[in-house]
Amino acid sequence: MDNHVSRKVEAKESSDKDRRQGAARTGRHRSTQPDLCDSITIQTKRTASVVTMQEPRDGYEAVRENYPPLLNTAQVAELLDLNTRTVLAMANDGRLPASRLADSRKFHFLLEDIITTLKSNRVVPSDATLDS
Repeated sequence: MDNHVSRKVEAKESSDKDRRQGAARTGRHRSTQPDLCDSITIQTKRTASVVTMQEPRDGYEAVRENYPPLLNTAQVAELLDLNTRTVLAMANDGRLPASRLADSRKFHFLLEDIITTLKSNRVVPSDATLDS
């Protein structure tokens, strides 16, 4: 019985070796040497990271990464942790910058406008609340 098991192991090892050699002959294996496409991808990633590093760091990078540049009402509500009706009311009375196509009920919000609004309405604690 042990002899039968060892034959199976030897057969598997030899078939794995044959498979690897066959892949090398047909060119189906991934070479460890970078080819032209790899170098272009690496160059593109390096260029993109340089551009990203030059952007102003204002603490809203994660928001920019997770949301598209043009938002709908539900996305703004999620971002600000508000109800969608509250976002609509704030857009109607001008507290949130929004635009709307003619004869449309749907608001569109620019992500940068929402971030600017958040920055401009930052709450700074007064001296009176610090003494309490």
